[in-house]
Amino acid sequence: MISNMLYDVFANEYTKEMDPNAPPERYIPTYRGNKGMYEETWEVEDNNCNILNITYTIDEYYDSERHNARFKLVCGNHKPVKLRSFTLPEEKFDEYVHLFGLEQHDS
Repeated sequence: MISNMLYDVFANEYTKEMDPNAPPERYIPTYRGNKGMYEETWEVEDNNCNILNITYTIDEYYDSERHNARFKLVCGNHKPVKLRSFTLPEEKFDEYVHLFGLEQHDS
């Protein structure tokens, strides 16, 4: 089973292959987690800290009010500017691997 893939923002799908001519913001590295949690890694505009990790329970992630409240709480005074990577719960990651036919790829 693979442990990472790329989310193609333009095509709205997961892939293992990057288009070499595409801009780097087209793809978000996505990892298979092992904690049953979602985690977003954001680049922030700040003089002291340039990366911020935000972890959500499955319930928080799918409840927009709780998701937004947690996001605002963790960000505090930091200004998020770019989603750098994403970690999915193992069962959701495996579901996407199957849905997008990525099983044949090696880690």
